[in-house]
Amino acid sequence: MKLHGRQLVAGCMAGVLALGLGGTGISFAQSRGMDLAHIKGSNQELVAMLEQTNPETYVAHDDIIITQPQFEEIGAKAVEVTQDKSSDYEKVVAIKDWVNKHIAYDYDNSVKDQNAYTAFIEGEGICQAYSNLTKAMLSYLEIPCILVNGDSAYGGHAWNMAYVEDGWIFVDSTWGAIYDDVDTFSKDHKPYFSDSLYQVVGDYAFTYHNGVAVCDYLGSETHWDIPDTFYDVPTTALAPKLFNDEAADKIQSISFPETLKNIDNIDYAFDSFSSLTQITVDQGNPYFTAQDGVLYDNDIKELLVYPAAATRTQFQIPDTVTTLGECVFRENAALKDILIPPSVTQLGKDLFHSKDVTIYAQAGSAAAQYATDNGLTLKDMDQFPQTPTPPEEVDTTLLEKTVAYALTLSTDGVTTSAKKAFEQALANAQAVLAKENLTQEEVNAAWDALLEGIWGLGITQGDKSTLEQLITKAESMVEGKYVPQYWGMLETALVEARAMMDNGDALDEDIQPVADNLLNAILAQRLKANKENLEDLLGKAENIDLEGYTAESVAEFQAALAAVQTLMADETISVDDQDTVDAAAARLAAAMDGLTAQQPQESEKPEASQTPEATDKPQATQKPEQVPQTGDASQLTAMVGVLLTSATALGGLTMARKRRNG
Repeated sequence: MKLHGRQLVAGCMAGVLALGLGGTGISFAQSRGMDLAHIKGSNQELVAMLEQTNPETYVAHDDIIITQPQFEEIGAKAVEVTQDKSSDYEKVVAIKDWVNKHIAYDYDNSVKDQNAYTAFIEGEGICQAYSNLTKAMLSYLEIPCILVNGDSAYGGHAWNMAYVEDGWIFVDSTWGAIYDDVDTFSKDHKPYFSDSLYQVVGDYAFTYHNGVAVCDYLGSETHWDIPDTFYDVPTTALAPKLFNDEAADKIQSISFPETLKNIDNIDYAFDSFSSLTQITVDQGNPYFTAQDGVLYDNDIKELLVYPAAATRTQFQIPDTVTTLGECVFRENAALKDILIPPSVTQLGKDLFHSKDVTIYAQAGSAAAQYATDNGLTLKDMDQFPQTPTPPEEVDTTLLEKTVAYALTLSTDGVTTSAKKAFEQALANAQAVLAKENLTQEEVNAAWDALLEGIWGLGITQGDKSTLEQLITKAESMVEGKYVPQYWGMLETALVEARAMMDNGDALDEDIQPVADNLLNAILAQRLKANKENLEDLLGKAENIDLEGYTAESVAEFQAALAAVQTLMADETISVDDQDTVDAAAARLAAAMDGLTAQQPQESEKPEASQTPEATDKPQATQKPEQVPQTGDASQLTAMVGVLLTSATALGGLTMARKRRNG
């Protein structure tokens, strides 16, 4: 319902008086408040919608009634009023001030119309005249501007919105005020509709009417699927213009989105939809719901719309319903028997198409009283006929053709789950075709499922050849040859790889990361360092009796021995550390060779004439036979030679592996 005539006059007049224009300043003591049930939109929604569009769209003045000469005359005044203003904002302020002072408020509503030119010439009008003249003047200055009708704290009202340097602002020329903050403006203004907005997206046109509203259908289908968004803003309403669409009588079904919450004048909105058989609502919608093609509020307490072309002759109203809207069954001529439960306490006028309707209701209920008052046949609820629905005509043509096609298809290389889904859908479709007393719903469901199964055959298994090669390589690797530091990584990656090989639904994008992970685990392994020579040397060193050697040589020997023992116990030593192993071996060998026998005490020195005998030196039996003695260079030289040869060979092996890894 738009706000016209007396509503606008009353609202604007109340605002003018309360604001004390011309003297007393602003006072909202007499405000009726902004709790307005019929207005469910918001200024925030309106701004969001405008921000999705090109502001230049609103420079045109085709949303007001005015001739071009009249527009030029008004425009000359606009230029004069703003000649010393540079910014668009300053120009809007100047136009607002001029209109506010130029027009005298028409308290008696004596002006014949509220057109911009009438207000300009006669200097009198109500809020609609103020906003129309403001629009005309700003349009001439090429400043985007729209008209907005809604409610103020004092009743029906009209104002403008203009686009300036910092974006959209609110302009109330009647009150002589400008607002650039939407929250502040919303304290005493709520928008209802704006005829300035008309934006086409696809097959639907949008406006602002109690929300972001669909107002026109430009396609040719017999089904309306109301869009859930206007660009990035949710669709929340259906504008009255939509219900006057030329194609309304051809529309057979309508689907409402999750976001829809406002349908103005819903009792009469669908009167022209003579072919409408059903309405559906997105399950997530918190405001509306539908059952068997009938529209209810979300709590199923109010029956809102009963399709005019629904073919059933009997209808039982759910026992949760308390209210039947006006004329709710009036456009449907097929309905003959209707059960109205005692929960229904409010029944609108002109409910039925004719008096050829039988009401089944509880004695003393509101429905029974309605039947009596309107001359309708009344029967007890338990007499409501339970006539079985006659079998419907079932068309299996599409299902039969699709089954025949499906039998020619191959499932080679298809993922396990896709193959299973296809085979189940095909078997189900064949079973449905063989069934007696089929319903169209069963046929349609089987066809939809079979189509999904056929489409799924395009989901083929990924290539596992590389993964298989990597698994074979990983399984051939012997744990004892590698340092344990990274072996756990290989075991984990190998378990995941084997599981992926067994996964019949694995796609390329599933397989590749697992293959990469296993490859990285293989590359991370390190062969243990060659400690054979070090182990032999250590066995000999640990059997040396250190008695009789100098403290200095023993200390070096023990340090070298400890270093070798540490290396032997370290399981993380790999071929990358072979130089360290070889160096430790060389050091121990040198320390063994460097063990120096203690010199005899002075008191034990032989006489000068005596020559020390070889037996005065510690005998070989005091040490293991194969431990080199101080000065025994031949055996030590041979051992070091062997070690150095081994080190050189291992170093070469390490470099070769590094080159291969590189």
